[in-house]
Amino acid sequence: MIDLLLWPLVNGLLVASLLALAGVALFLRGSGWQALASCQSAAAGGVVASTMGLAVTPVALLAALVALGVMRRAGPGGDARTSGDPARMPLAVFLLATALTSLLAANLAAASLAAARWVEGEILFAVASDVVWAFGLAVLTLAALPKLTGRWLAEQCEPDCSAQASAAGVRTKRLGQGLDLMWMTLVLVLGARTLGVPAALAVLLFPAWAAARTASSFRGFLISSQLLALAAMVAAWAPTVLWDQPFAPSLVLANAALAAMVVLASFTRRGLS
Repeated sequence: MIDLLLWPLVNGLLVASLLALAGVALFLRGSGWQALASCQSAAAGGVVASTMGLAVTPVALLAALVALGVMRRAGPGGDARTSGDPARMPLAVFLLATALTSLLAANLAAASLAAARWVEGEILFAVASDVVWAFGLAVLTLAALPKLTGRWLAEQCEPDCSAQASAAGVRTKRLGQGLDLMWMTLVLVLGARTLGVPAALAVLLFPAWAAARTASSFRGFLISSQLLALAAMVAAWAPTVLWDQPFAPSLVLANAALAAMVVLASFTRRGLS
């Protein structure tokens, strides 16, 4: 019984940590809409794969990669600095992916079951092999973290820095963009499939938003978002195991509650100072 609960919990903690890190990148870019559209695109790809008897994960990865690539091509980072309406393209991608998923689920039983799995997540069915995959991605993330965070911070000075870039600098930037795109896609698909799309979005958005209200440095921002995501994961796990509650909505509520407490505490501290 302990093994049945241990692997899902460890897997969830690893995935939550990765999603919280991706949430920092999305917060810095102001591109939270991209997460919504990419996760829904992954779900749509997974549902299509299930109905056609294809491998779910590769198709979901391809769908999310194409969606994220299209949104970034529409404007660097998909943020308000370079496009008049940063939400337009992500919203269009989200609506198309949602429409496809809904039509398939309404007409095919296999698609309906697959769509439910992308909403509820598969964390309670995680086994040791799932933990190995999540741990492997976490190790790769640690190895690439200096490159990833350096790019996220460098983007804050664009487009001011772009005019001074050399040819070598342009190549390095493109390599960084490719690395960031692949890493973000892997994390989003892993998070959406493991936790469910709603819960994955909650871990992407709430910890970074709350941490940004209190952190005084970029390092503090990273650490605070990690701690909040992991704390929410543990808080959501308790009612799931003890009272047989659905995990995905419990995780959404836990992230929202922790974020609200952090924000209220920051307002109170500022009022007293």
